[in-house]
Amino acid sequence: MIEQPPFTLKAAYKQRERWVFGAMQALAHIRQQPDWMRLSRKDRWHINVIIRLRVLTYALGFPVSLLALGSNVVVLLILAAEAVREGSIWCGQCRLEQHVNRRMILMRTTGRHGTADYGYFFCRGVQDHVCGAPYSSIDRVEDAIAEHYKTIRLSPAFVAAVRDHIEAALDDQVAAQQLLRKNLEDQLAQLATKEDNLLDLAADSSLPQERIRQRLREIACDRQRVTEQLSQVHGDLSSGRALLDAHLNLLENPYELYLHASEATRRKPNQAIFAHVYVAHDEVVGDDIRSPLRELLAAERGWEAPHSGRNARDSTQYGPGRDSAPHRPRNAKSRPEGRPGQTTESLA
Repeated sequence: MIEQPPFTLKAAYKQRERWVFGAMQALAHIRQQPDWMRLSRKDRWHINVIIRLRVLTYALGFPVSLLALGSNVVVLLILAAEAVREGSIWCGQCRLEQHVNRRMILMRTTGRHGTADYGYFFCRGVQDHVCGAPYSSIDRVEDAIAEHYKTIRLSPAFVAAVRDHIEAALDDQVAAQQLLRKNLEDQLAQLATKEDNLLDLAADSSLPQERIRQRLREIACDRQRVTEQLSQVHGDLSSGRALLDAHLNLLENPYELYLHASEATRRKPNQAIFAHVYVAHDEVVGDDIRSPLRELLAAERGWEAPHSGRNARDSTQYGPGRDSAPHRPRNAKSRPEGRPGQTTESLA
């Protein structure tokens, strides 16, 4: 019987203790049997030596179990890190049939002759016998995700319209900021004039000095307030404009960006764009897009609705020309060839 490896120091100690005391109790039980004395002295000596050597092996194996425990911890940390990095791929069959979200696990196996490396995604529910989804090839899933990026592309017309609105809004904002700055500067000039007039009046000792000092304190407070407001006025918004323009360039054709990106770089757009990508039978059957891209795609569809005759209210649910609600895979009967092994490398 294969026993599960320990995952804590206490479990490792209890495991060795159970083995040692089990062997000693077995030896004591054998000695109480009537047939024990019928054995020759050589056989009894041989049995004693074998069991005591086994006990010694169990005891000396405790440091080895600690090393195994450390390696298990490292593996779990690696799996957890992979789960955080690539946690956007989920089982589409569980979503469609059971309305639950279960992660897809990435597993790599070696071919029979040790010359080929195969990778598969399989549902976490397969291990718990609650999902019957077939294994999906890594290469085919990556190709399907790359093709799925075509559905989140913003149309050039919408991008141009957004740029025009951004330019107009930023121009209005710059004009408003410049007007606000001029207004605040005029207020500071007026406060300075009032202060000079009060200082001239203060030279006349016949006037109430306490009232003049009170007005000077009020002018100082007003000057501090206006100065703080003036420090928060930003007339140069070119950096914000460049940032928005860069994001529009990326969203104008994310498929090309994803297609030419490295494996490590592909994780970043996956995590930034998708909260869930539902995969079944080597196909992407649905997705859950993160904000604000979800609202941007809905805005595009609502913007295009008057031009295409669609209802604007229904068009704002998903992106243009797409339906992110999970749907049945087209090749539901297909399965990857071969039987994967049992070595889990990382979570996806």
